[in-house]
Amino acid sequence: MSDSLITKRALAKTLKELCQYRNFEKISINDLTNKCGLNRQTFYYHFQDKYDLLQWLYYDELFANIENIITFDNWDQCLLKVLVKIHQEKEFYINTINTNEQYFYQDLFNLAQKCFYDAITKLDSNYSVSTQEKNFFSEFYAYGISGTVLHWIKTNMKIEPVKLAQKLKKIATQSEIFAANLLKN
Repeated sequence: MSDSLITKRALAKTLKELCQYRNFEKISINDLTNKCGLNRQTFYYHFQDKYDLLQWLYYDELFANIENIITFDNWDQCLLKVLVKIHQEKEFYINTINTNEQYFYQDLFNLAQKCFYDAITKLDSNYSVSTQEKNFFSEFYAYGISGTVLHWIKTNMKIEPVKLAQKLKKIATQSEIFAANLLKN
């Protein structure tokens, strides 16, 4: 592991520790660097600001391990891994996402959109769906999944991660059957 990655992960760990007893918005770069034993210059060498650190943390912990392996056949299992990780660190994710949902939402949306675009392409063996239509449908499902997960977090994760993943899989499976029938005609 490179020194840069070690430093980034140390800052991310410190951010998570500080978020246990403070609102994300109240945490300063000085708070992070003092607790981590680094200077401000080191922080700014790696990140533009605390939001950049937060976006990197979301990506590193939730999405980096699945982005290259996710397919339409396994997306529900990949999503379940993300949901379980979020649920395990519930307070941190509620704190940061309630403060600023943009970074989390965008990463999840992009991953879901790619997965559904690839699935539509795979189902379209006759090449009857235009790129524009594939984009529309894949964005539709990505908005649905991303919005549902975001709502789940903002409402304190009342449903267990496995139940949420199952519900989303059921909706997608029914949609896949519907889409396959449409493409046959």
